[in-house]
Amino acid sequence: MGRHIPGRCKRCGKLKASDNVFYIVRVTLTAELDDNFEDLSGEALEQEMSKQLKIAETKDEQELIDEVYQDLHFYLYKSCRDWFVKRSLGGDMAQGAVNG
Repeated sequence: MGRHIPGRCKRCGKLKASDNVFYIVRVTLTAELDDNFEDLSGEALEQEMSKQLKIAETKDEQELIDEVYQDLHFYLYKSCRDWFVKRSLGGDMAQGAVNG
């Protein structure tokens, strides 16, 4: 999402004003492994591991870390928050979003 300047809305860029509602958005992204490796054994498993290591060698350390875990925090104004929820969760799903 790029670098965010504290006190500015991540979407519209407006400065935070004391008389307006501002929302803090926290998003945690974590990778989930598929079960494909469980079906492999012996040489097939070694080949797949070798393939994945070669792919990893083409990426820098931060890129590899970001593919596994990211913790994002940013601010949104009310109208930008409404847009974010609707866009992220899609229409009716936004009404029943799980808090926690």
